[in-house]
Amino acid sequence: MNTQYSEEHLGMWPFSSSEPEPEALKNFQLSPSLDLNTMLATNYKSKNQPSAAQVDKLVEFANKVHEPLVKKIGEVKVISGYRSKELLKEMKDAGNKQVSMTSLHNAAWAYDIVPQQMSAPEAFAKIGTDPVLKNKLGEIAVKKNTLHISGVTDKVQGKLMEVINNKYYSLTPKDFANYLTKHKLSIGIGAGAILTIALGIGAFIFFKSRK
Repeated sequence: MNTQYSEEHLGMWPFSSSEPEPEALKNFQLSPSLDLNTMLATNYKSKNQPSAAQVDKLVEFANKVHEPLVKKIGEVKVISGYRSKELLKEMKDAGNKQVSMTSLHNAAWAYDIVPQQMSAPEAFAKIGTDPVLKNKLGEIAVKKNTLHISGVTDKVQGKLMEVINNKYYSLTPKDFANYLTKHKLSIGIGAGAILTIALGIGAFIFFKSRK
């Protein structure tokens, strides 16, 4: 079965069984440029099959997060998508210190990617300097050659972070401007984006001084 994406798939499981055979998952298209098999791939041994509700969430993620993102930064390679509880436990037991059992990966609402048409820092800069795109995303974390991206939640929207020594650090507008300078990414991002960063830094300094 080669199930193609359509708007009707949102909120609707396209197979007759709530727990389809793995073979049925392979060709299910979540969005125009992302398929389900890509979001389930793993090098670990644990079962990584989502529920019907989680597939619905992956469809939403693919269309609300992935598609706007690749439109901005181009093709990406997904290195980790959905993670079952069994997979998270195996990863944690293997010594992966960044793994959380409450990860948004398990909620079908996050993935880790490698941009294919630019470096991760360049992609991070493009996202961070585009207020419209940034606010469509939740967690936006850069770690050398990879990005961790999640969808918006009740608590997180447009949160820029840098991963250093396996720890996530939130970036203030000033921190982000310093990151751009450090990686020589402040040139050519557009006057509007520079103004947005400048206003953000100004507001941060203003409110800080009033405390």
